[in-house]
Amino acid sequence: MDGALAEYNQAIRLKPRFAEAFSNRGVARRKKGDLEGALQDYDEAIRLQSGYANAFNNRGAANEAKGDMDAALRDYNEAIRLKPDNALALSNLERVRKALADRSKT
Repeated sequence: MDGALAEYNQAIRLKPRFAEAFSNRGVARRKKGDLEGALQDYDEAIRLQSGYANAFNNRGAANEAKGDMDAALRDYNEAIRLKPDNALALSNLERVRKALADRSKT
């Protein structure tokens, strides 16, 4: 994972407005457990490209991992609004809705 982070860091140095590199570095950071770093990268990817559905889905996954289900729900909904056929975001949204429904029962 460190190699991937180094590659994304280099890509960002070369092209600081490359939203996909920020989103991909966020994925690498999330997989390493750096949720705050991942969220910062997803935020930057979205700032650079406001219609980037995958960045919203990725940010939703980081928020979900943090336990912030409301933020995850918002992000997954936005990913689907931007790209209605995003199967991963649809699946993630369903999982979060179920978790929120289960939580409200207790």
